[in-house]
Amino acid sequence: MLDVKINSCDATKYVTKMSLCQILLVAFLCFLNRTEALSESKWKSHVNLPDQHIASYFNNNPKVATRCRNDPRCPFKIHLDRKGCWGYERNCSRQVQYSYPKCSSEQNEWMKSKAEQEETFFNQGDFGYIRQRMDEMFSVCRPQKAGQSSLKCVKYLRYCQGNDIFFNFSSLGDLPEPMRYRVNTCMY
Repeated sequence: MLDVKINSCDATKYVTKMSLCQILLVAFLCFLNRTEALSESKWKSHVNLPDQHIASYFNNNPKVATRCRNDPRCPFKIHLDRKGCWGYERNCSRQVQYSYPKCSSEQNEWMKSKAEQEETFFNQGDFGYIRQRMDEMFSVCRPQKAGQSSLKCVKYLRYCQGNDIFFNFSSLGDLPEPMRYRVNTCMY
């Protein structure tokens, strides 16, 4: 009876219970499992994007692009050398970004020019908004060692990104109403 976890390929714990033939079988299945992870269908399910977004994806993920370039089964090689970005990246020029708003007519009531209309829309309702939030990101808590908590936020805490953070909200039930705009819900 085989007592092996094939998915994790951690056969070292079970070597004493297995014959040499069983060990070779597990090693072969682990090899198949790893090579299957880079098959064409796996690439297509991993990069599940419309064609017009794939170049931007690879430009923003250089490690994945290198893996694709080195893998003969990667079906996206034609996208690797194309320039493209979505618009929030710092080095993204207007000529290669995915889209830029184009207003159909000038509205003199609220903007001076059509170009100012398009720029305002881009910064308030498109990828320019994301770029502005990324530019104002600051570190609230930096880890002293690997594996410790970290927290980065934008101004007014509209968006935060953290790792290994624990919030204890058990005392929220004891707070008097109204709680909607309270600032003392997080105790430390």
